[in-house]
Amino acid sequence: MGVSYKLKRPSHQTKIILKYLSLRKDPKLQRIVLQKAPDGVYKSICNAFKNIAENPDIPLSKVQKNKYRKHKKLISRLISAKISLPQKKRIIQKGGGPFLAALIPAAISTALSLFGSSFLNSQ
Repeated sequence: MGVSYKLKRPSHQTKIILKYLSLRKDPKLQRIVLQKAPDGVYKSICNAFKNIAENPDIPLSKVQKNKYRKHKKLISRLISAKISLPQKKRIIQKGGGPFLAALIPAAISTALSLFGSSFLNSQ
């Protein structure tokens, strides 16, 4: 089972950044935002990937499943308990254009749509 980060309460800034990242698909803008983002944003992104990877009841389209399969190695490193948060931050920031543009917004928006505010509050 992968790591699940716990935060006392996500800050208002973290929620705004996550919503922004879920809507924007431009990797340059995402990279700029992620460089200044607090640790809570990275923890939330890792939790979103963990929820998607470990919950078979989440409905994904064939296109989404193919995107996740293509980056399976990166995603498994993000949900691994053996990798530290600074390493995960580097993975997310250096994941490449397709990873940033396609997977991060999809993972966050899927988690937000399925789990709503409980996704943010349960951390």
